[in-house]
Amino acid sequence: MKLAILDAATLGDDVNLDIFRDFGYLEIYQITNSKQETIERVKDKTIIITNKVIIDKEVMDNAPYLKLICVAATGYNNVDMDYQSKKELLLLMCQDTQLIALFSILLQCSFIF
Repeated sequence: MKLAILDAATLGDDVNLDIFRDFGYLEIYQITNSKQETIERVKDKTIIITNKVIIDKEVMDNAPYLKLICVAATGYNNVDMDYQSKKELLLLMCQDTQLIALFSILLQCSFIF
């Protein structure tokens, strides 16, 4: 399983993201600046974790292995939820302080992927 954190710099300096390496190969990007960069970074990922990066139809269509989108924020306004639902992708939301809870959820769901 491959994971990507697309905008780690927005999650704060006190968060240890290495715990997500337990699920497979993890790529951590401090900032993702463009849609083309997003597409390149998610193209072979099963799980993406983002705070502010836009995950729209074009991004999802270019991520054939994608199963789960995790939004580390208080809302989903950066995800095209209609299209995410049509593609039957899981969508989770957690605030920055809940990343450990996200880890627990991923651990419980890891058998799906």
